[in-house]
Amino acid sequence: MTPLWIGLFVDILGFYIVIPFLPTFIEVFKTTPFIIGLILATNAVFTLVFAPIWGKISDKIGRKPVLLISQGGTFTAFILLAFSNSIEMLFFARMIDGIFGGNFPMVKAIISDAIPPKDRGLQMTNIGVVHVLAGLVGPA
Repeated sequence: MTPLWIGLFVDILGFYIVIPFLPTFIEVFKTTPFIIGLILATNAVFTLVFAPIWGKISDKIGRKPVLLISQGGTFTAFILLAFSNSIEMLFFARMIDGIFGGNFPMVKAIISDAIPPKDRGLQMTNIGVVHVLAGLVGPA
């Protein structure tokens, strides 16, 4: 399960690590806090739409291939985000991250598939632990 937790940590870290830069984005891109809020929300909106699609695909081709595709999309989005030089590029990077945002639900599905019922509660709790750790490390 360790690779699963590391992958989820990196995915969540990608959200939190950008937070300290939000005021800089406002200044550098000469925009408003509202637009920056929309950029952050873009990821969630696209994840809301695409996560169920990835779930259905994973039922057909398996959890691991979809998790790898999702991780690859997240990696690509992080690279795009790191090299963004415009508001449009920031939106695009967050959109790509949202489209491939199947990491979180896929981890839950893998836990449900692979972990005996008596141990699932602990593993589901670990999702919260990973989320908190990424939140602590990200803005640091």
